Amino acid sequence: MVTLKQRVDHSHFKTILTGITIMPIIAILGFLNVIPVSNTVAWLSLAGFFISLFKFFFTFKGRNPAKDIN
Repeated sequence: MVTLKQRVDHSHFKTILTGITIMPIIAILGFLNVIPVSNTVAWLSLAGFFISLFKFFFTFKGRNPAKDIN
């Protein structure tokens, strides 16, 4: 049986992976003026990428919490 904490952990894990995937794309395309966003948005997305990486390695220790579910 999956507990609420395990489901919440897996949801946070998926959100972090989405941030790691999407944020650098927005930052690079924003800095190159390929997409019409301000430099502030590009810098914030780059900061979001680094925060997502930090949380991925220090909170989840690089592992998928769904693997712990029996």
